[in-house]
Amino acid sequence: MKLKSILLKAFFSLIPFVFLFLTSSIAKSQNKPIWVSLSHDNDILSLNVKTDRYYSFGALVEFAQLHKQIDTNQNNFSKWNKLHSVSLGFKAYTPDHYLENPLPEQQRPFLNHSFLTLEKMYSNQEVYFSYGLQIGTTEGLFNAGKLQNWIHDNFSGDVHVDGWENQIEQRPTLQLLFDWNIKIKDLKNHDLFFGSSQAIGNLFTFMEPQLFYRRNISDVIGFLPFEYNQEANRKLNVELSIGFRYEFYNGSLRGDYFNQVRPELESYIQKVLFTASGKLRYEWENFSFFYANFFNSKRLRNDANHIYGSLGMTIRIN
Repeated sequence: MKLKSILLKAFFSLIPFVFLFLTSSIAKSQNKPIWVSLSHDNDILSLNVKTDRYYSFGALVEFAQLHKQIDTNQNNFSKWNKLHSVSLGFKAYTPDHYLENPLPEQQRPFLNHSFLTLEKMYSNQEVYFSYGLQIGTTEGLFNAGKLQNWIHDNFSGDVHVDGWENQIEQRPTLQLLFDWNIKIKDLKNHDLFFGSSQAIGNLFTFMEPQLFYRRNISDVIGFLPFEYNQEANRKLNVELSIGFRYEFYNGSLRGDYFNQVRPELESYIQKVLFTASGKLRYEWENFSFFYANFFNSKRLRNDANHIYGSLGMTIRIN
């Protein structure tokens, strides 16, 4: 049996168990908040450069539930907020189609990555951290090339993209994830945090320290991302970040760690990247909607900086 067929069957066999877990969680929720989120990333949504470069587009469906909630600041870890999260998504990466006269060894490959993420999150009023496991497959579970060209033909009017037949071939991926943030300044309705995101795996291994600004809201359940606010009455929230990312290994450029396909890119890869983001979120009753832009400095010496936009919504149940 071909590896692709085995991976597809293994990946899809997990989905019934995931939904069984979700159904069981809802049944046992006892009025504990549940969130369902949908989001779409695309560089045509950015405020600046609208071209396919590096991370081109993706989507995510997420389910999260609050299992424990605190009323006051607690130093006892057993009394912290606790959330469980399950998400299913994909990300598509492409070369820069507007790069002038690139050499073959200077162009990143196509990559279509589908993944399932299981995550636990903890917080009190001052600290937030999470850890998780992400499993997936390269070459994806659908035809990213057809989807990209459909978006170009019907929405962006961008050029037709050729070359997906040469994408990184199908391989299983495994990532361990860990995030943390600590509040360092609280000024009435404004908060300042320092934190970092980390991943270790055969596709990505990196660390990304960042400084965050967040407009504080009174009904957030401890320090958690805006997606998990307890309630909202028509509020506009703001979140900004600035930092850097050190990439120990980037399999979207060379293939997964054990099956490298573009080792010749090594001399062009920038391991240290400057990152920044800005997000606006409007909250209304059980709904929230957001728009965000994410900036990354160039990943290859001969390439350019990259900006992509993101749109999404979250529905709170219970």
